[in-house]
Amino acid sequence: MVDKFIDVFNALSSDPIPKEKIIDEVNSIPQFRVDQLCKMVIKELEEQKERGNPRNEEELIRGFNEISRIGLREGVLPSALYLLYTMNAKNYMN
Repeated sequence: MVDKFIDVFNALSSDPIPKEKIIDEVNSIPQFRVDQLCKMVIKELEEQKERGNPRNEEELIRGFNEISRIGLREGVLPSALYLLYTMNAKNYMN
C-alpha cells in the first residue's frame, strides 16, 4: 500500500525519488517541523480552494507544483512533503 502512495506522490511532485529516501526523510523530520510544513500546505490548499476548481489539466498541475515548491523552499523532498501531509492531515482538520 505504501508503494502505491509513494508512486502517486512521486507523480504529483514530478520528481521521482526512491521509496527508501522518502521514508528516511519523513522519519528524520521532527514533529514540530511537520506541523509547520503541514500548515503551509493547508494554507496553499485553502488559497487554491478560494480560486475555485481547476478548469483544465494545466491549472491542476500548477496547483500540485505549488505544493511541491513549498517542499523545495523548505528543504524537504516534495514527495516526502506529500507523504507527511497525508499521514498528518487528520490532525489539522477542524
